[in-house]
Amino acid sequence: MLRQIPPQPPYFRAKVLRRLNQLGALPIKNSAYVVPASDETLEDMQWLRQEIEKDGGEAWLFRTEVVAGLSDDAIREAFRAMRAPDFKRVAEAARALLARLRKGRDTEKDDEAEWRKLNQRFVEIRKIDFFEAPGHRETEAIMESIDQILHS
Repeated sequence: MLRQIPPQPPYFRAKVLRRLNQLGALPIKNSAYVVPASDETLEDMQWLRQEIEKDGGEAWLFRTEVVAGLSDDAIREAFRAMRAPDFKRVAEAARALLARLRKGRDTEKDDEAEWRKLNQRFVEIRKIDFFEAPGHRETEAIMESIDQILHS
C-alpha cells in the first residue's frame, strides 16, 4: 500500500498508522507498506484504503514480487523481527503468571482475567505473525500451560 494522508486533522495520521500496525503491515518507506498476499490481507487493506479515502487521503494497493530490491527471505525476516518483541512481551507476562500459579495457591479471578487478556493479545499477534516469529512457539507453550492449570 502507498498512502498519502493530509496534514489535518493530526489524529488521522495516527489512526492510519495504528491500523496498519494492527494489520501487521511492514513499513518499507515513508508511506509504503507491505503485507503478504492473501484474501484476508487484501480485504483488510481494501477496507483501510476506503477509510483513508473517506477521510480525505489517498491510498493505492499493488501486488508485487520484489520490494525495494529486498529478497523474499529478507522480507520474511523483517516481518519476523517486527513481531518478535510482541511475543517477548506476552511471554514475559505469561511466565510471571505461570510462576504465580505454580506456587500452588488457589487461582483467583484476577489470574483468570489476566490469562484472558494475555490470551487475547497472543491471538491478535498470531493473526499478524505471517512467518512464525521467534518466540511464537515458546509463548504458545506457556499459554497452554497456564490454560491447563486454570481450566483443568
